[in-house]
Amino acid sequence: MAGIGLTELLIVLVVVLVIFGAGKVPEVMRSLGSSVREMKEIASDVEGLSDDFPTGYERDDPRRGV
Repeated sequence: MAGIGLTELLIVLVVVLVIFGAGKVPEVMRSLGSSVREMKEIASDVEGLSDDFPTGYERDDPRRGV
């Protein structure tokens, strides 16, 4: 499973064209791109938040005797 090759990519493209039609493909790709962009922004926001809060191992825990 090295990745998607040219044959698989062409099959996916044909299936997308059959399902959505040639006129809808740009709209579908645009919405997919904006969704991916939004997910990346959310992931970077969450990653930035994790730096602000200590993990459970860094806090003093009376049960651990630290």
